Parts: sequence; structure tokens; C-alpha cells
Amino acid sequence: MPGHPRFGEATVRLLVEGAAASGVPVDVLDAVSSVDVIANALGVDPLAEGLQLIDAVDLVGVVEREPYAGGLLLVDAGRPCLLSQVFAPHVATAAKLALTRVYPDDHMVAVVRAASVPDQHTVTHCALYQLDRQPVDHLTSVWIPALPELEAHRSPPTLQRIVARLRAPGGCPWDRKQTHASLRDALLEEAFEATDAVDAGDADNLQEELGDLVLLVAMHAQIAEERGDFALEDVYESVTRKLVRRHPHVFGDVTARTADEVVQTWNAAKARERNNRGAPRPDHPIDRLPRSMPALMRATTLLRDRCPETWAGSVGSADELGDALLGAVEAAVQSGVDPERLLIDALRRRIPNHPPAAEGGATPTPKESVPA
Repeated sequence: MPGHPRFGEATVRLLVEGAAASGVPVDVLDAVSSVDVIANALGVDPLAEGLQLIDAVDLVGVVEREPYAGGLLLVDAGRPCLLSQVFAPHVATAAKLALTRVYPDDHMVAVVRAASVPDQHTVTHCALYQLDRQPVDHLTSVWIPALPELEAHRSPPTLQRIVARLRAPGGCPWDRKQTHASLRDALLEEAFEATDAVDAGDADNLQEELGDLVLLVAMHAQIAEERGDFALEDVYESVTRKLVRRHPHVFGDVTARTADEVVQTWNAAKARERNNRGAPRPDHPIDRLPRSMPALMRATTLLRDRCPETWAGSVGSADELGDALLGAVEAAVQSGVDPERLLIDALRRRIPNHPPAAEGGATPTPKESVPA
């Protein structure tokens, strides 16, 4: 084999597996690997630099999965990467397309050919977007230098590092002063701004507003880590475990062919989680919605499917309804009463309690009817 037989040689792996299954002993002899000779050709220390080894063939699969390839590119742009087995133009093209998810198009890379062949090895430097314009063969690898700490803009760990630096001693006085409570209103405001972008169909603005929301997630997680409560990795773990647990029809052996069946599966999983935690399901539907949700939004959510049975008066025009709603708020304000509190109390009087039903057998509340 060229180089070390354990580095990127599927034939060796298959032979060893087949021999083990047949009871045939196999010895694999050591040799100088392509990593050794490439490191020497480039004058780098792979261990000191935290080198990542990537099989370029795997990136073909990443590109083929687009636009559902999120999370498949396991590359940290803040560390150097050695791309092996760039043996054909279509592999080089796939590598280029996949890597631009985390690297800028003009990031300079080194194309290394025949590194282990004396007097024949070459190192060609080019921008990432030019990678598939270079001659490649079965002895071609690509060295991708790390981006500076604050320039790996498309890599999730970069945001976490920046937020930690802002909060650290010597960081930003304003960011260091923030608490969960001081960021509470910003969390609501950014969620509403993201909602505005959705309503407007403005993809560019939605991208920006989602970024602001992700920033607040990172800030809250950093504050929690400083308090010893949890870290951002704990947030990732809880939500990924929840998604897998509540989608047994995708990640398990449960069958759910329609959206209604998915809702039933989701609600059954939530019921099991409540039982495991010993947390009873609130009796009143309003208590199953977030307390910080505006009263009018809670009323709309709860009444949407109940209006025929709860609204006994005649329905006027939109203008008349708006005037009546505004008039009611105005009267409450003039009386020194909180309209939000009045509306919540009225909802409790109008909508009856629904005691918790047996696991998985209840009609879901409006909130539970949508996976969350």
C-alpha cells in the first residue's frame, strides 16, 4: 500500500474485517503515513496545531445531502484540516462546495501532490474556490490552514468563544454587567423582530434576527456557566435528546404517517416525560401556556378552536371589533386596572378546567398540538 495501510485504505479495512470473520490471523505492518510526509513537506506539527483529518470522499456525501446536510460537516475552521484522497475532479468540487459552509471562498489552501515520492512532490497554493481547477490524482491531499480566532465567522464555536471573552475579566463592561433578568426583555424583543421578518417574508432580515436570538442563547448559557448552573453544551444536549426522544417515528421503530399521528406521538412522549419527572399536567389550559406570553396571545391561542361555544354575542365588522377591544383596554387603564390581568381572569372564568387525562389519551391543548 502507498503510505501507512491504516490511513484511508478501505481495502485494508475490508480485508482485516473479512479475515477476522473467517478466523484468519492478519498482521498489518507499520509504514510512513501520508500525514508524516505532508507535515514534513509543509513544515508543520499536526499535534501542536490540533490537526483535523478528513476523507474528501465523505464530503461528496455531504454535498449530495444538500439542503439537508446541516451538521454533517464536522470541521472546526479554527483548527487546520488535512483533506486526504482528493483523487478526482468531482471529489475536489464536492470538497470545495462543502467547505465553503465554514470557510470563506478566498481562504488560501495548499494542494499537496505526491508528497512521498522523491523529486516529484509539489505544493500549490490557491484560494478555496479554485480547488477544483487544480490537477489532482490518487496522491493528492489538501492542507487547509486554520482561520484566526475571530475570523472563523461561520463556525459555531467562534460565537461561544467571543461571548466568553466579552464576559471574562477585562472584557466588555456592558456585557459583564448583564444578568438573566436584564436580558429578559431583549429575548422577547428579538423573538418579536424575528417574527416580523417571517411575516414580511424577508429572508435577509430573518437571518440577522435569528443571529440576535442565537447570541442571546449564548449569553444566557455563559452567564449560567459562570454561576455553575449549566453550560451551552448542556443546552445542546437537552434539546438534541428531546428531539430524538420525541421523534420515535424518525429515530426509532414507531410509525407515524400523518401530521396528526406525529402530534399524538409527540404528546405521548411529553406525557411520559412529565410522569418521569413527577410533574403533574396543569388543570387549566391557560396554565399550560407560558406565563410571559401576552394575555391577548394566550386568549387567541385558547379561543381559536372554541369561539363557536364561547362567543355568544353577534360578531361585528373588523373595525367594530377593533374599536370594542381598544375601548375595553382604555376603560381598564382609566380604572387603574391591568388589562392583561383582567383578560387572564376572564379566560379562567370562560374556559373550564380540564383535569389531566391518562397518558397519551387526552385531546392536546393548542400549545401541545404543535411540537415544541
